[in-house]
Amino acid sequence: MKNGDLVESNGTAAARTPERRAIFWDRKFQASYKTTIEAAWRCGRALLEVRKKNAHGHWMEWLQSTGISYTRARRCIALAGVELSHVLNFPNMKQALAAVSSMPRLTDLQSPAKGKARIKKASTPLKKTKTFQREETEKLRARVNELEAREKNLRGELKRSKQAVNRHHKALGEKTKRIEELEAKRVQTNGHIG
Repeated sequence: MKNGDLVESNGTAAARTPERRAIFWDRKFQASYKTTIEAAWRCGRALLEVRKKNAHGHWMEWLQSTGISYTRARRCIALAGVELSHVLNFPNMKQALAAVSSMPRLTDLQSPAKGKARIKKASTPLKKTKTFQREETEKLRARVNELEAREKNLRGELKRSKQAVNRHHKALGEKTKRIEELEAKRVQTNGHIG
């Protein structure tokens, strides 16, 4: 099965079966770093459907037959357990997976007690993530300030260098003019050139 067989002209998954959608989104997950988290989430959603359809024991066989590793399937399924908008806020897969492990699952919406327990557990990693983001923001601001100060110094050096070049050009022009005047006097004095 080729990746192109699963894509319509507008780029959407044309596969009607969850098995084909899982394979399609696994290929997208592998191919595109920019949309990795979304592709992994979509792959996980399709994998959840496939797992429900397969009888006990056939799930691993199916995974092996498609080339999707068990580890990747497990990670994709973990991401698929929450809303897509929640996982897209993370800058990379590692942070998304870490946060997802304690977020309320979509299935928890049917069971409020489980959902509340997960929400309580989720607050600590999310606080850590916010703290991490705050720290990273502060580091970036400090780096920006450092670069702006360096730019200011370089602009000052450039201005001084231009002024020095202009002084040298002016001095050279004056010397050239003086040489021409002296040459003209010599010609007048000797009556000829050379």
